[in-house]
Amino acid sequence: MSPFPDAIRRIVAHRPASKRSLNQFAEEVRHDNDRILQRLDALEQEQARRFDHTWTIEMDSRHDATHQSEQLQQTLDSFDIRAMAYLQQLYYGTRDDRHEASIDLFATVPAATGPQRIFQLALAKLMHILDSICSEHGIRYWLCWGALLAGRTRQSSIPWDDDIDICMLREDLDRLRSLLADDEDYQVSVVYDRYVLCKQYRFSARDVNNPCFIDLCVFDWAPSTEPGHDRDLKTLRYRLMDELNQHMHEFRLWNQYPYLFAKGSDDVVQQIGGSRFEEQDLDANMEEIKQIDSIFDKYRAEALQRHLISDSPHSAAVSYGLENIMDVPSRTMLFPADAVFPTTPMMFEGYTLQAPHDCDYILDQCYPGWPYLPTNMFRHRHFNEQLLQNPAVHETLRDFGSSHNE
Repeated sequence: MSPFPDAIRRIVAHRPASKRSLNQFAEEVRHDNDRILQRLDALEQEQARRFDHTWTIEMDSRHDATHQSEQLQQTLDSFDIRAMAYLQQLYYGTRDDRHEASIDLFATVPAATGPQRIFQLALAKLMHILDSICSEHGIRYWLCWGALLAGRTRQSSIPWDDDIDICMLREDLDRLRSLLADDEDYQVSVVYDRYVLCKQYRFSARDVNNPCFIDLCVFDWAPSTEPGHDRDLKTLRYRLMDELNQHMHEFRLWNQYPYLFAKGSDDVVQQIGGSRFEEQDLDANMEEIKQIDSIFDKYRAEALQRHLISDSPHSAAVSYGLENIMDVPSRTMLFPADAVFPTTPMMFEGYTLQAPHDCDYILDQCYPGWPYLPTNMFRHRHFNEQLLQNPAVHETLRDFGSSHNE
């Protein structure tokens, strides 16, 4: 007899039991799954609770840190006020001229040291060279902003400063640019700065290891210093910036190179992100610069047409050029011509430079209550300080600045 029927009977006999075992096993699996899901839910709830607790602690910590920072700042401010009051009382004593006493106190602030001082001496030497060029060719200029304050109060660089600004009438700047167009050693660079929508004019050496530069602020003649004219000029400047922004999508190169160099310019150090000078095709730049200049020229023409500025050298005032940076909106753009001319000699780092005729009046307009220590004196930088760590740059600046009064 075949064994298969017995096998079949045994399978059939045990089949109900197998079904029951499988059902029981499935039930146990479902039960275990439920317990696992319950455990996961419990873990998630615990994790959420701990997260909320941690977040609360972090927020409390941030609040405490902010509160402590505010208290510390208040303490420092209070200390500064008390220290200044004490120093004024100690230093001024019974002196009648408190302003001159303030100047004397400002002059006692220690000079810069190390690479910063080496840079300042090289910068002063560069300014001396520019002064010699201007003197030889009858080009007018005058010290302004921080350099003027430094010369008036210290006869040397302010410890935290790293640039020199001078002002120059448009016709004199044009003459200087023409004079140095083919000079092998020095240049006037023209750079279109997209960050602040201005034209930078800078005098610098063509030596790539000398990062010093002199900022040249262009000025126009103006009929008067009327406050209404000052407001109108500022409005023109804001309209000019708005129009540049409106057309910015058309300026492919200016978007690619925020510091766009005009033809005839060699590289000059920049503060933000480097100049990327070596990537630029200056011939291609000029096609786009023509479009940018057309906007600058449009607003200068309007200022002339409205008699806000003038081309006459017999005008009663001078005006801060519309292409300059507009970083201090509260500062006047108009100055009496007789407050500037004739310029007067001023000592700066051992060199004789030119300052406005009424130096104190100009400083009163620019820095009411001068001299004082600015709150941003440790952040007042115009280029990457890492340049000063470059051995070639360090040596060049040291040698250039040490040849004093040559």
